[in-house]
Amino acid sequence: MSTKKNKPEKDKLRPLEADGIQEFDNELPRWWVGLFYITVIVGVIYGINLHFFGGKTLIDTYTDAQQSVESSSETNATSEAGVTEETVDLAEAVKLEENIALGKEVFDVNCVPCHLKDGGGSIGPNLTDNYWIHGGSAEAIHTVIANGVPEKGMPPWKPILGEKKVIAATAYLLTLKGTTPETPKAPQGDPE
Repeated sequence: MSTKKNKPEKDKLRPLEADGIQEFDNELPRWWVGLFYITVIVGVIYGINLHFFGGKTLIDTYTDAQQSVESSSETNATSEAGVTEETVDLAEAVKLEENIALGKEVFDVNCVPCHLKDGGGSIGPNLTDNYWIHGGSAEAIHTVIANGVPEKGMPPWKPILGEKKVIAATAYLLTLKGTTPETPKAPQGDPE
């Protein structure tokens, strides 16, 4: 009794030929077949859970995670200085020295390319004179920084920086009013 009769032949060529190439007709490795069956079982369980038990889809899971990250980043951005949407007193916040110092850092990193280091203006308007396109009050400046002016090329900074840094940038810009830059841009907007 020979055991060779029960085992399939190894490296047996298939009878088909394409462009002079033939393939072997070997069994798949057992580990690969096992992984295939496990994948099929997990897929069936996932489908039953999704369709019959109201399970979450991958898109639902992703959306929930994204909302969680967005809400936590907004909370972190506003809670760093104890600033919340309801409690912001802009008139008081722009007077704080720590906000002015942070505002200078924010300005140097984000605003210098368009407004120059001294606020004299290049692509963006001059921030040192008394002429303002959208108003020169603390509230107007805050609104422009937070919401941007897309038609003029200014992005909304609040989603990027958070409320604390927008308030800080507002505080710093108010200190630039009345200074004399090296090469000021011509006045734009209405006098304040």
